[in-house]
Amino acid sequence: MARKDSAVLHFDNDLANRQTLLDVVDAFCRRAGGDEQGVGRIRLALDELFTNIVSYAYDDDGSHRITVELLRSPAGMVTITLIDDGRAFNPLDQPPPDLDSDIEDRAIGGLGIHLVKTFTDSCDYSRDGDTNRLTITKGFGQARPGREKEGRAR
Repeated sequence: MARKDSAVLHFDNDLANRQTLLDVVDAFCRRAGGDEQGVGRIRLALDELFTNIVSYAYDDDGSHRITVELLRSPAGMVTITLIDDGRAFNPLDQPPPDLDSDIEDRAIGGLGIHLVKTFTDSCDYSRDGDTNRLTITKGFGQARPGREKEGRAR
């Protein structure tokens, strides 16, 4: 059976779909040479992003489609793009969380996207018409690039 180098998945905006998404991405990353730690980090980043889209992107309780595009290079670079029709929001523009104050004194929010930026090699956001596109990359095996800590927006 030939190895798939790409996949396009469609999910309703329902947290019940989260585990299926994570399982598919887990297998996809392992085929790219991902080890336990690297795949775990991608799972955590994707869990955060998918949960935030489902929980906060929509102004109504209607059904919306979230598309997830997966791409794997021969060298082991995995690119994951989440596409949704929620309100325009670039999570990469959020200020970094306060990691130095006592936990009781910290503002709520911001830690999840900090983990996404930390656990991936790059993050990119764009708004295309009525859709948000958030792309993360992670190199496994031969494709371990230099770390890009800052996200970019177009």
